[in-house]
This record gives sequence, structure tokens and C-alpha cells, in this order.
Amino acid sequence: MTKERALLMIRVFKSEYQDDKFYALMGRHFASLAIAKELEQQVYNKDNTTWFLRMNRNEVLGFVSVFDNGKYYFVDNLYVLPEARNRGIADELIAEIIELYTDKPIRCITYNPYALTIFKRYGFVEVGQNGKYKKLIKH
Repeated sequence: MTKERALLMIRVFKSEYQDDKFYALMGRHFASLAIAKELEQQVYNKDNTTWFLRMNRNEVLGFVSVFDNGKYYFVDNLYVLPEARNRGIADELIAEIIELYTDKPIRCITYNPYALTIFKRYGFVEVGQNGKYKKLIKH
């Protein structure tokens, strides 16, 4: 691994451990009104959730969470900071999830056309709609 590649990595945090390190990195994003406005919801964490953080050294460039409800995995909180967009970060995060979560379906909902394009590129298909939100699944 090159030195540059080592600085640009995806860090994984499971809800059962490393809370202090996780919240040190993500606390300002959970509290961000700008992110909440853009996502139309506050970023949140709950049990049985794994977080994928795209990092540059100790700086979070983007993140996504995966919740396991027992029947399927649910992808949520996909976000890339404005200054880090158009670099393939959302693609990297979704690709990581697709590679790791293969034992049951993966679901998500989104209204973001850019995110919708990424999910479809990775094999998600539309299965419904709730208002402006598209429901997607990957088997």
C-alpha cells in the first residue's frame, strides 16, 4: 500500500465498540445543521449499525451507515462533504458495503438523483416509492 493510499482509507466502526473514537470523528457531523438540512434529517446512530467513514488522515470526507434488522441490511446516512464531492467517495463506500454484505438483501431509500445513480450502478433496483423517496433493493 502506498503512503498516499494509506492516508485515504475507509474506517469501519461497529456500534458495539470504539464509541469514543467514532464520536470524536463524527460528532460534528451528527450536530451539523447544514448536513441535516441537506439530508432532510439529522444524522443518527443506533444499535446494530456499522459505519463506514472515508478518511483522509483524521478527516472524514464521507460516510454511510448499515443497519442490520435481521431480515435485510439497510443503508442510511450516505453523505459526502461538499468539498470532497466528485471524487468517487460515495462509490467507494457503496462498493465496500456490496463486497461485505452478501448474505441477505440490502435496502435503501433516497431522493438524491446522484445517490440513486450510484445505487443502480451497483445493482440496486427500484421496488417502490414513498413520496419523493425511491425504495431500492439489492439481492
